[in-house]
Amino acid sequence: MGQTDITLSDITQFRSGFNLPAINLQQTLATGCVDPGTTGDLVEADLDLEWSGAVARNTNIIFVKCDASHGGVFTS
Repeated sequence: MGQTDITLSDITQFRSGFNLPAINLQQTLATGCVDPGTTGDLVEADLDLEWSGAVARNTNIIFVKCDASHGGVFTS
């Protein structure tokens, strides 16, 4: 969950650097939220997705996002 859009190329580069398989990532917007765009939380969201995906290499990851004015991470 997060309150920013992510940069998929960051995640892809991380996985490539550690010889991990391609990420199976689904991004979705929480109900009642507006697309937050890229915010100052980008680095944290990237790190969360990179390392959770490294630990669970072949899992399906669902990243739910919401803009800060509609509750951000708490709504996600």
